[in-house]
Amino acid sequence: MPDCSDYRWSSIWGRLRTELVHFRTSGKWVFANTLDGDASGGEERYVFLRVEKDEDQIFLWGPDAIQFTEAVEAGRLPGEIDGKDVHLSALSASHVEVIKSDSDQVMFIWGGPVVLQRIGK
Repeated sequence: MPDCSDYRWSSIWGRLRTELVHFRTSGKWVFANTLDGDASGGEERYVFLRVEKDEDQIFLWGPDAIQFTEAVEAGRLPGEIDGKDVHLSALSASHVEVIKSDSDQVMFIWGGPVVLQRIGK
């Protein structure tokens, strides 16, 4: 996947809608970011997923809110906690390395990815 690309896709979770999705890479990791259409109070915020692609499937992993909360509270990531929501501030390259690191905390829910399967070619 390219370093910085924008795509539109339709969401089947909740209600049908089209989203503009930004793909970003860091090393071999790919992240999909999209504006959170459910944000309240006119606030502009993004949600993100970890993405891997093979020939016929795309795997999506969501962030583990508990691990991100602990990372923000410990000062490893910049941001603030708002109830059950974690709002990350601007991330430096070293912050992205914290997110990618499996040696400290597993930051994504690896056990249950969403899998998108190609039906035809």
